[in-house]
Amino acid sequence: MKRLFVILITLISLELVSCKKDPAVSIIGKWNLVSDAITSGIGPNVKTYSYTGVPGDYFDFRTDGKLYIKEGSNSDTLSYTLLPDNKITITSFGWVINGVGIESDIVMLTANHVSIHVPNINNPGGVYERTVSLDR
Repeated sequence: MKRLFVILITLISLELVSCKKDPAVSIIGKWNLVSDAITSGIGPNVKTYSYTGVPGDYFDFRTDGKLYIKEGSNSDTLSYTLLPDNKITITSFGWVINGVGIESDIVMLTANHVSIHVPNINNPGGVYERTVSLDR
């Protein structure tokens, strides 16, 4: 009987250890800016502007829904909302329709890298697309 009890306790312990999950990866926190590429314009005047981050550049996603950005000599504070299905809205970050930022895609999110993509919306106002890459 003792042997069965020891085997049962061992099996339960192994099951509990194997079910232990890693904490979920979160966008919350400070990220170093790797690059920020914006494509915009109308017709033949569509151009892509790329910025490569330098030490001190960052995107800092706070738990209160604020995003602090430093890109070169420019600083900004925006609001963001995390949405289901790897989506995020960030005010004044991409297209703004009726005062509301459109949903952007969190293309990749790992413990050390995140990439956010503002999709292109074809409209008479021209092209606008943005991709930001961040690392920790």
